[in-house]
Amino acid sequence: ISSSSNTRENPYPAEHTDLKKILLLGNPGRGKSLIGNTLVGREVFESGESIGTGLTTKVQSHISEQKWLEGWCVVDMPGVMDIEQDYESLATDALYHAGKEVMMIFVVQL
Repeated sequence: ISSSSNTRENPYPAEHTDLKKILLLGNPGRGKSLIGNTLVGREVFESGESIGTGLTTKVQSHISEQKWLEGWCVVDMPGVMDIEQDYESLATDALYHAGKEVMMIFVVQL
C-alpha cells in the first residue's frame, strides 16, 4: 500500500495501537536496535554488525518491560539511508499510526 494513498498500512499489532510510541530513527548500523533492546528490557530486535545495509528491514514494535517506560511501545525502524528500503513510506506509515504521544530518538554517529 502506497503512503500516498488515503489507506495507509498500519505497522503496529492491535495490542500496540493505543500505547505511546518511541520511534528510533537514524542511518543503518548506528545502534537503533541495540538501544531499542535496552528500552524494551530484553533482546527482541536483531542487532549486530552489517556492512552497507542494516539488519532491520521492516518496522517492528515491542512493549517495554521497563517500569520507567510503562505504557510505552518501542518502535525500531530500518535505517534512513538504507538503499534497499522505501524509507519514506515506512516512516510515513509509522508516524501516521503512532498516535498522539510520540517520542522520536535520532541515533547518529559523530
